[in-house]
Amino acid sequence: MTSFVQQKTKQKPLKRLSNTTSQNSTQNKNWQLAKIIEFLRLYYLRNPHSDHLTLDEIVKQCENLSLDYSTEQWLITEALPNNPRLDMQLIDNSTKFHYKSPLQLEHDQGQVRSVLDILKTRYETYDKSTAV
Repeated sequence: MTSFVQQKTKQKPLKRLSNTTSQNSTQNKNWQLAKIIEFLRLYYLRNPHSDHLTLDEIVKQCENLSLDYSTEQWLITEALPNNPRLDMQLIDNSTKFHYKSPLQLEHDQGQVRSVLDILKTRYETYDKSTAV
């Protein structure tokens, strides 16, 4: 027969296990979100004028990425639309995503020249670690 103290200690690992499982689930979701953002960034860098992609298209092109239903819903409803690095559009009744460039520059000589001037000024006035 087990005592009351032994019964209490048996219940603690179950609580830790469920907490660890939820932490792993959250870490897995965040890892998948980071992988999708990194894929979209590289996709954008290869071709800045590329089309927006649906989540299904992203998953097909990403390697080692498999989403369960709850993670997919979380990505579509919360994570991807609220991410400041992504642009979301509704095209043909489907939600599509595209990486948003950090600087919105057109190929206007004035804008390019002003960015180069800023970089040159920073290079000259600071620690000269900025590449021109």
